[in-house]
Amino acid sequence: MNFQVSLGDAYSQELRIVIANSWSTCLAYCEGVGSSINSINEIDSINMVIVDSGATGCYQVTLKNGSAISTSMVWASTYSSFNAWLDNQVDVELTTLQFSNKLYVTV
Repeated sequence: MNFQVSLGDAYSQELRIVIANSWSTCLAYCEGVGSSINSINEIDSINMVIVDSGATGCYQVTLKNGSAISTSMVWASTYSSFNAWLDNQVDVELTTLQFSNKLYVTV
């Protein structure tokens, strides 16, 4: 299961994507981080793509192939490595692109 987690306080916010086998496993991980938990939301229907292991740069993209639309979160350390991934996608049109720093964690 994929979760988007918001941690921190009024002065510092951090978004993480947590891959866990259950909501309770995700919650246990978040409680162990030591920051305040603002929200935990399950995210469905989004492809998770790791281009560069350890990257915190997350490109959220929407791709269109004919009438099919898909959303992906792509972790890449540079825009050029993200662009290389995008160039390898076949017969798609990029419809949206958003960048943010998000840590990707598997528990």
